[in-house]
Amino acid sequence: MQGIRWITFDAVGTLIDPRPSVGHVYAAVMARHGIVAEAAALQTSFVEVFRRLTRIPRDCVDENSEYAFWKALVLEVIAHWVRGEDAERVFEDAYTAFADPANWYAINGGPRLLESLHKRGYRLALLSNADARIRGIIEAHGLGIHMEQMLLSSELGHEKPDIRLFRKVEEQLGATPEEILHIGDSERNDGQGPRAAGWHAIVIDRRADDLFLLAEAIP
Repeated sequence: MQGIRWITFDAVGTLIDPRPSVGHVYAAVMARHGIVAEAAALQTSFVEVFRRLTRIPRDCVDENSEYAFWKALVLEVIAHWVRGEDAERVFEDAYTAFADPANWYAINGGPRLLESLHKRGYRLALLSNADARIRGIIEAHGLGIHMEQMLLSSELGHEKPDIRLFRKVEEQLGATPEEILHIGDSERNDGQGPRAAGWHAIVIDRRADDLFLLAEAIP
């Protein structure tokens, strides 16, 4: 991995995660609407639906398609407990809830890792299959201070692992493929995708206790 100038980071599952889980946030939102649902059951439903809906990458994305994606996903996740207009209201509340930094936490070691890499002279950026809500969350948890850019699939028009996304990012960064290292938690999106584009890539273990230990793997 010689000659790297830029390091891009995935967001969810790499630098941040929902607090304490998606299921817990959904359960709290539903409780505000008088609907009782167990967080564990909602989490299981979310994981199943999310995996199925993201199995095939979408051809093009934008903020509107991201909103539609999350609406379809949430309505399916909660369908066992609520449907119709009540479900629509729950979705709107949940969509807003996930823009609240209080419902997220920075993964242990992430801020230290970013600071260390910045001090070593690397230029840092976010590269996420996310919509604009993620910016406020990254900033609120002190993860944006060393990032020069936050590059989002919903604004670039394509999502990882689409090679068109990586080509657009190269233009934005003013870098060649071999000058970029991407770090994330998905083998397909954050490993196979960037490597196919000629980038370097590190796929992390989401169970890692301290993300800062990753600094030892970066020259």
